[in-house]
Amino acid sequence: MISAERLWSLWDMLPIYGEGLVGTVGYLARIGALIEDIGSRDDQPLKERPSKSLSTVITRLERLLKIIDAPATLAAAAEVKKHLARGAKSSVIANWLEQILSRFEAELKGKQMLLLTSDETKRLRAKEPVFGEAVEDAFPSALEDIAEASKCSALGRYTASVFHLMRAMECAVQGLSHALHIQNPEREWGKLLSDMEKKIEAMPKGDARDQWSESHAHLYHVKQAWRNKTMHPKKTYTDEEAHAVFAAVRSFMRHLAPLVTPAE
Repeated sequence: MISAERLWSLWDMLPIYGEGLVGTVGYLARIGALIEDIGSRDDQPLKERPSKSLSTVITRLERLLKIIDAPATLAAAAEVKKHLARGAKSSVIANWLEQILSRFEAELKGKQMLLLTSDETKRLRAKEPVFGEAVEDAFPSALEDIAEASKCSALGRYTASVFHLMRAMECAVQGLSHALHIQNPEREWGKLLSDMEKKIEAMPKGDARDQWSESHAHLYHVKQAWRNKTMHPKKTYTDEEAHAVFAAVRSFMRHLAPLVTPAE
């Protein structure tokens, strides 16, 4: 029979495995408390009320076991429900309840999950546009890469996050080129920047020209600081560096969004 110490050892694992495991172990603790009582009845079938109560617990447990992908434990839970439906002896049901606990503990050893901070969880599960609605409207083709950059950052894949940000920047560059009526926006950034500068210098002085000049300066800064190095296969980024890139790209795209007509 599973010991109280063993149940508490599973409970201690909860912060690592998340919501599904919290609920699962909660139900397993209830099952553990029932085993001794059920087993003590030996060959007597369970009465109707405790049988229904246990069946409800097992049904809820099955849903959570599917979430955390524990097929062996799920099979044992199905056996408990089957024997309950047949009015099996208490000793048989107690044995299968033991199987649930033992199999679950064994299946945990084959899993590895991550513990995320509140901020990391927010970045991973972002439901609202990561860079804001204005960027979403102006650069719809960049949304997937922006979202992936946020997720990669949350999971500690900082170089991957920067690569996704640079792909998002490609969309912004094309949007900028489109708004300035520059041909062949697929060209390398250096040539596009040169053409953009000429277009901006030809604008009449005023707020609009100042905004475009600032956007050009932002883009040049991203190119010099990150994009050229990112394209090098050996370049990697730390947490701090990736967050700096993320902030710079977000600032640039937010600044540019009101100036351009959606390219798609």
